[in-house]
Amino acid sequence: MDGTADQLFKTLSEYNATTNTIMEKIAKALIPLGMAILGILFMIELANTQKKFQEEGGGLTIEILTNIAMKYIIAYFFIMTSGYIIDSIVWFTIQASKWIHSLVTFKGVSETIPEMGKVPFWAKPVLFLFQITCYVFVFLSSVVVKILIFLRGVQLYVIKALAPLFFAFFVNDELRTIAMGYLKTIFAYALQGTILLLLLGLLPILTVNAFLELGSFEGGIWATAGTLIINVMSYIALILKYIAIILLFIGSQGLAKRLVGAM
Repeated sequence: MDGTADQLFKTLSEYNATTNTIMEKIAKALIPLGMAILGILFMIELANTQKKFQEEGGGLTIEILTNIAMKYIIAYFFIMTSGYIIDSIVWFTIQASKWIHSLVTFKGVSETIPEMGKVPFWAKPVLFLFQITCYVFVFLSSVVVKILIFLRGVQLYVIKALAPLFFAFFVNDELRTIAMGYLKTIFAYALQGTILLLLLGLLPILTVNAFLELGSFEGGIWATAGTLIINVMSYIALILKYIAIILLFIGSQGLAKRLVGAM
């Protein structure tokens, strides 16, 4: 688990330096296009403002031109530093992940799988099958997390490459929703790493507490049940928990998007 968590502590340049370098080169190549979009939007706004003042019998003043120009100067700054902005957002969520990691003690999830109880010789193959199934779901949960981390990294790299185009839209009232959606998506993908780490930290806790228990395995109707049934039901409860946890992992991006209002 610590090895998986370490991947979530890496910045984009640390996670895959080669890919990050290529995406930064693409972003630099798209800067002129972003500046062209910014220039077109500036000319459109300037023309619309001029037309509005002419209809009202006035004209553009230095103060109005300065206000319009300042907005586009800020947009120019965002376009030129778009890569640093994305890296800063990712860095911020990494710090949050590290704080969570300092408070949650990680341990191997395989430690949560109970040992096989004392059962007759003929029943051991049955319990062994259920025990192996639990380990399979442990393995699947690990694979799912690693795939999600990889996909999250790819999505952040793509977003970083296209940043100069979308940051240009912030200056236009009609197109600002596109830019805001883009920015929220960045926050969502970055926040997904923190959510995944939080789930990894809670994984051993969730698999040993009373969540999704199928009932007490001691006393009541289980008092007269054989050890085999008790063990089988324990493994079934654990398998169901891991299925739920895998679904939580898969839904981590959707949760992150809902938290930042990206969907």
